[in-house]
Order: sequence, then structure tokens, then C-alpha cells
Amino acid sequence: MAQPPDPAAPNTLTPRERDAASDAMRAFADLLMGETSEGATDAERSKLAAIATDTRAAAVSLGAAEIPFSVAAEARHALATILETVEVPPGSRPQLAAAAAKLDDAVRAAAPRRGTAAVARRVAEHGFAVQYVGGQGEPLPAPAFQYTIGLQIHGHPELAIVSAPADWGHDLLTMLAGRVLAGERLLEGEILTGLAAGDLRLRVDAASEPLRRELRFAYVGDQPPDALQIVWPDEQGVLPGEPDCDERYARSQVMPDLPDGA
Repeated sequence: MAQPPDPAAPNTLTPRERDAASDAMRAFADLLMGETSEGATDAERSKLAAIATDTRAAAVSLGAAEIPFSVAAEARHALATILETVEVPPGSRPQLAAAAAKLDDAVRAAAPRRGTAAVARRVAEHGFAVQYVGGQGEPLPAPAFQYTIGLQIHGHPELAIVSAPADWGHDLLTMLAGRVLAGERLLEGEILTGLAAGDLRLRVDAASEPLRRELRFAYVGDQPPDALQIVWPDEQGVLPGEPDCDERYARSQVMPDLPDGA
């Protein structure tokens, strides 16, 4: 049986990432109060001083202890705003750009841990979570999909739905996950009725390998989870795989075999 994710997992940067971001923010604050403020009006200097003060305070927080992803992200946003809106001497811009690059690296490194911790908190609070993943276009087109996280803890495969309208798909998976937690078990090949407006017929299929590989937050170690796909019908109520199903609906619910990192 899968073990639940740890809700106490740190939502933080590593010490090296903290130090790099902290140094970048201090350099940024020094620039604000140095060359950048030359020729500014009193009001502009006052604004820059306030930003510099906040940035230095954030830099101290960054360096003093493990810090939330949100602090690094907010600092990066502030730096981007300054780069876009404050006219800085040419010699300062490369240093600001270097500071931005360091914060980019810190935020990028922290993002997966942040997502994992957020999912773990939802699973700890509700027994499961529903994750939405947006579709992508060329050159590697893939449909949007949603899936549950946490049902494996209860001895049941995770559930996924592909290309469904976001709110409808979320509500459907939430309803089904609640029934699983109450003791119901969904079986491959089962037809579900009475769960959606218009009494749509839904079918429970085994999730394909490409779809299972995309259920990132539900992995058990480095292994894709066991999963079932909830298949939904075309406008005439015909399910994929049944005679006369609209091919567009059938194709839209197939997850392509994407390369790792796509």
C-alpha cells in the first residue's frame, strides 16, 4: 500500500539557494540606493529607499533560516518590476540581470518541493487531492487532464479524466474520490450513471501507460501509480470504443506518449 506524502515536508530553498538569493537581493538593494537613485526626485528616492529596505529585510530572512518558496518568488517579482520600470545606469543592468538569474534558479529549484508540500497538505486534510494539468500545444500537443492523489493510501487506484471541462472534471473526481473513501471500489469496465447532468454514461477504463506516467504527484517513489481513467461520452451519449462514437471525442481522451520532461 502506498504511503501518504509527508505534510510537514519543507517548502523551502536549500542553504546554497538561500545564500545565492540573499546575496543577489543585498546587491540589488545596494544598487537601488547607489547609482540607480542618482538624478531621481525626492519622491522617487523615497520609493527606492522603501523598496531597498524591504529587500534587505527579505535578504536577512532568506539567509537566517529556511524560507518559503513564496518569499523567493515575491523577491524575484519585485526585481523584475524594477528592471522593467526603473531607469538604471547601463553599468548596473548586468548586475541586476545577474541577481535576477540567481533568483530564477532559486525559484525554479524550489517549485517542485512547493507543489509536493501543497499536495501533501491537501491529502492530509481531506484524504485526497485533485490535480489539474493544463494542455499544451505544438510541438508536443497534449490534452489537459485531472487526477486524484491519495486514493492509493486507501488501497484503490488513482482516478484520472482527460480533456474534460475543468470544473466538471474536478467535481466528478471529487465526488468519486469521496465515494472511494466511503468504501466503494470502482472496477475496470464498469459503467457509471447518475453522476453528471443529463445522466451521462461514464466508463471506468484502465489508465494507459502514457497517462499513468503523467500523474507526477501520485508517484510511489519513482514508479507511476496504479490508475483508472474515467471516460466520458460524445454529444450523442456514445462512449469511445462504442460504435458510432464521434472520433474527435475519442481522440481527445487519449494521452500521447510524451518524452520525459515534455
